[in-house]
Amino acid sequence: MPEEVRAARLPKRRCTGENPTCSLCEDAGVECCYPEPDAPKPRASQDPAASAVLSRLADIEALLQEHSRALLNLSTQQNHHRVRRSISPPSQVSPQSIVDHPTTFLHDSPLSAPAVRPQSAQFSAGPYPAPSPSFVSEVNLPPMTIPPGHLTTTGSLLVSEKLKAVLGDFPVDVFLDTETRRSVPDALMTTTRAEPYTVLPEVDERTTDHLVEAFFSLAHLENPILDKEEFMSLYKSVLENGLRSDLGSALCLVCLAIGKVAQEMPNPAERADPTWAPGANYMFPALPLLIHEFIGSFGASVMLPQALYLAARYFGFLARPLQSWRFVHMASTNLQHFSNLLRSTSTSFESNRQKQALIRAAWAIFGLECDLIAEHHLPRSGIEHLIDSLPLPECGQPAPTEMLCWLAELSVRRLLNRVHHVVYMNETSPDLLTSNGQLYDAQSLNVRSLPSLLKVSAELDRQLETWFDLLPPSIKPDLTDSSTWGLNQVNILCRYHSAKEIIFRPFVMYVCNLPLGGDVPSRIYDNCQRCLDSCRAYLDASDRRLRTPCSFAEIIIHSTFASAVVLTVASFSPLLTDYVSDLEDLQVSAMATIERLAFEGSCIESMLWILTAIRVKTKITRRVTKAAHGIQREDNRVSI
Repeated sequence: MPEEVRAARLPKRRCTGENPTCSLCEDAGVECCYPEPDAPKPRASQDPAASAVLSRLADIEALLQEHSRALLNLSTQQNHHRVRRSISPPSQVSPQSIVDHPTTFLHDSPLSAPAVRPQSAQFSAGPYPAPSPSFVSEVNLPPMTIPPGHLTTTGSLLVSEKLKAVLGDFPVDVFLDTETRRSVPDALMTTTRAEPYTVLPEVDERTTDHLVEAFFSLAHLENPILDKEEFMSLYKSVLENGLRSDLGSALCLVCLAIGKVAQEMPNPAERADPTWAPGANYMFPALPLLIHEFIGSFGASVMLPQALYLAARYFGFLARPLQSWRFVHMASTNLQHFSNLLRSTSTSFESNRQKQALIRAAWAIFGLECDLIAEHHLPRSGIEHLIDSLPLPECGQPAPTEMLCWLAELSVRRLLNRVHHVVYMNETSPDLLTSNGQLYDAQSLNVRSLPSLLKVSAELDRQLETWFDLLPPSIKPDLTDSSTWGLNQVNILCRYHSAKEIIFRPFVMYVCNLPLGGDVPSRIYDNCQRCLDSCRAYLDASDRRLRTPCSFAEIIIHSTFASAVVLTVASFSPLLTDYVSDLEDLQVSAMATIERLAFEGSCIESMLWILTAIRVKTKITRRVTKAAHGIQREDNRVSI
């Protein structure tokens, strides 16, 4: 069937004149068609403030879906352009022509692929309206998954040509390899023998009450997956009857361990101690219980994936990403089996509270796994397939601040996944077996691929700004007044600046690979400035966040290291060096932040060493370059 006929048969509505024409369709020179969405039914609420918050969150979800449609169009055009450029002489394109005539590189492509986000009747209820059937049938949403072998990692950044000239060769997975060689404290090593199941600690209410309070006031605020009322009922039962070899006791022990570690920041001596593990006296007896339940239990309740996920968060506080990944992977597979069991048996939830517990656990697992595989090439659990059928968790009325912040971070996590997929996919070697991580060399990002990159980065940045603008005022950081930032605002800023940095990072690498005397169009130059501004802002946000314990500190430190490296690379370019005249201060700031959790033998310690070497070498290089420029100026005065 001809493509035109297939496209004409798609169920679309033509623009009635009542809707505005979007800029993407104007640029592409095509008619702007809108789907016929179902009118969302407003959730009944007696609290106008809560209704306003839920409305904002629903707007964010709707915009993410609409943005997906636009991004798919750009991605399709990018693939079409790659095919066309193979038969076109490269001399026909110049950087300036890209900026002067950007629409010439857009090509219309019908959206004829099937949808990839089926809606499940089992989990469809919630405060967020699901897309209408007509919308889902028309739009093939871009993947929300991080592609295997992606090139966003800090290891990929180290193999760029500019850094190789300074540091020499590094393997792409240098930091993951470092973590695999790192030993685990004996206090956290479990055993397969049966005896530990009966050796459980005594519960001292005077101590544990304080730890439970610390868990909910510190760790729970960033990962609100538990129902506090239900947990307190479980905890009181443990106080009355003592710990037992069951899942409820295991969950309590994990929360007590987190309550302990969430209050501890390591000092220099503790960073050098490989046995440092606050809360291990609670985690050690919990681990055999969890593993026993994981092996013998198949979807009995949502409590097991909750406990496994929280165990992953505990190891996050210790900055141990591999152990964190292993437990979140276990939590994911168990939760997926539980949800499949409910579907296959047509079992309904006993209450909405039980359903929300599953939804919260699924989204929490999705968020943590995405954070880990964004920095380490690790196997995936497939949780994204379950997420495709789930709404976001309900907020409650009135909506707690911690829940709003968590939902905001989940939303931007999905946008970050699109950035990884569209900008950093390793198309030549996605399986990593032959990959050399070369995204940033002079051949991979060149003048012929810039048109698509300019369009895609602009669209991704627009989505990011829309997400930020729609944040409820109660959690939205004031970018002009840092004195108003609390912990939640700093977490949001870390996500915001990290996303903007990776969206525009390729432009900095491109400009730094240009030959001396090369011209840079203003649009590319502006994108470089956006990237460098975001790097600066991220260094400030990460410094603020890591002054206290954090369960995702290792992820923040990776982005801190990447920001410092990108700023350093920019200093190598005569076109960008003025933006980083204070490079040494920025490097020192990043090193001070990283040093706080530079445990002996960890990848964080390796990052600190590498950044120290970069600082020394760039300091010498800049000093020599400055002296050479002074001699040249003196020679010029003599000749005059």
